[in-house]
Amino acid sequence: MHAVLCYGATERNGGRAEARLGLAECWRFMESNCRPLVEGVVGLHAAFTVSDETLREAGAIAREYGTVVHLHVAEDRCDVLDAQQRGYSGVIDRLLKTRALPCGSILAHGVHLTADEVRTCAAEGFWLVQNPRSNAKNGVGYAASLRESERVALGTDGFPADMLAEQEALRGEAAQHGDDPERAARRLDAGRLLAAELLPRVEAARAADLSARRLAEIRARAEAAALRLWRRMEEIGEP
Repeated sequence: MHAVLCYGATERNGGRAEARLGLAECWRFMESNCRPLVEGVVGLHAAFTVSDETLREAGAIAREYGTVVHLHVAEDRCDVLDAQQRGYSGVIDRLLKTRALPCGSILAHGVHLTADEVRTCAAEGFWLVQNPRSNAKNGVGYAASLRESERVALGTDGFPADMLAEQEALRGEAAQHGDDPERAARRLDAGRLLAAELLPRVEAARAADLSARRLAEIRARAEAAALRLWRRMEEIGEP
C-alpha cells in the first residue's frame, strides 16, 4: 500500500527546540526511508503552534529535499487571529510571506479561510483537504469557502478511514450549508489527483529500489558463476 507520512513539528510544549527536533525527525525519515511505496514529507502540526522561524525552516527543508509541507490551516478561527496578531492579514498571507509552502503543499481543514484565500491557494498550486466528520464533531464550522477551488480533497482527520462514509457525511454537511452535495462529493475523486501528484516520487523511489535490487541479484549471480568458472579451470589445470 502506498503511504505519504510526516511528523507534525510544533512548539506547543518545548518551543523552538521542540520544533527543531520535529523537523529533524522529518529529515531523518526522508533520508533513511528505503520502502519503495512510502514517501516522506515535511510536517507541521498547525500554523498557530509554530513561529515564523519554524515556518521558514520547514519550507527550506522541503525545497532542499524536493518535497512538500503538510499542516493544519484555519481549522479554528484562533489560527486566523494568531496570524493577524503577528501582523499578517491572515494565515495564508503568513504562510506565503514566510515561504513555508512549496507548490503542491497540503493544507488540512481550511474552515475559516476566505474565498480569496482559497483562490490564492489554488493559484499557488496548494491542496486543501476537507474533513467534514472531524469539523462537525469539533464544532469548528463548515468549510464553505472551499467551493472556490477544484484542488480540494477529502480526509478523515483521525476518524476511521472509511472514505465512502466521509463522502456521505460531506454530502449531508454540504446540503445543510448551501453547497451542491454532488459537487462537494467529487472531492473524493480529487483526492486521487492529489495522490497522483505525490506518487511519481514514490514510483521513482520504487524504480530506483528495484534497479538496486536487480543489480544486487545480477552481482550475486555473477560472483557465483565466477566461482564455478575458477573451480572448473582449476580442475582442468590439474595433471
